[in-house]
Amino acid sequence: IAAQNLNDTQTAKTRYRQILTIVNSSDIHYNLAGLFLQTGHPDSAITAYQQVIQMEGPSLDLYYHLTQAYLFNKQVTQATQTLQLAFSNDTQAVKHFEWIEALYHKHKKPNITRAFYTLFIQHWSADTSSREKARRRLKELQSLP
Repeated sequence: IAAQNLNDTQTAKTRYRQILTIVNSSDIHYNLAGLFLQTGHPDSAITAYQQVIQMEGPSLDLYYHLTQAYLFNKQVTQATQTLQLAFSNDTQAVKHFEWIEALYHKHKKPNITRAFYTLFIQHWSADTSSREKARRRLKELQSLP
């Protein structure tokens, strides 16, 4: 972990892999996934995040990072499916709205973000406030390519 804090990502990845030969820890898989994503290896990040989900079960945080890895890997269908899983495994629409905004600001892909907001509106139809906020944001994004 110290190597990761010093931005020595290769040493950190090596140490995490060594630790995994001793103990199969979801925390180590999670940290390793983050390093893979940070260093441009989304395939490895996807595998590691999926391992954490198998070990710990789903969470909004894991789905957020897994969606991000899919987007980096240009796997839009899988990113969208992961978003739908996140919606069905969490009951707080506001968190999801913030999550979609964070993904948009990280990836700058208006077309994907529009699709995500459309799914959001369909899934959270009972939450009038969140649905209207998403509709306004969707309308703002319509003018972008």
